[in-house]
Amino acid sequence: MERSYEEEWFEETNIGRKIKEFLEKDSWKIEKFNENKKQQGPDIVATKNGKKIVIEVKGYPPRYYVVGKKKGQPKPTHPNLEAKHWFADALLSVVVEKSRNPKIKVGIGLPLFPKMRN
Repeated sequence: MERSYEEEWFEETNIGRKIKEFLEKDSWKIEKFNENKKQQGPDIVATKNGKKIVIEVKGYPPRYYVVGKKKGQPKPTHPNLEAKHWFADALLSVVVEKSRNPKIKVGIGLPLFPKMRN
């Protein structure tokens, strides 16, 4: 049986769940946890001791299409290039959130892939 992308550890929602679990173990109250990748806005909003953190989460792109008519077919774009675009999108999101409220902490949650680390 073929695994689906949603089951991969590096899929965005799975990365977000790990971050959410970490924050909860560290006594953060989760105000928002976005499991719908198409919904706009921050993926995680949490508070603790009067502090607020906003986290944008990105996964690592699969090599194949996961939805639509081309599902299962290889993508023409290499995952490393797509990951670069996803990272840029996450960075812009947290910069916008920080500019809206300079008092909040912001972060980006990413899977540990060499491209993301670089």
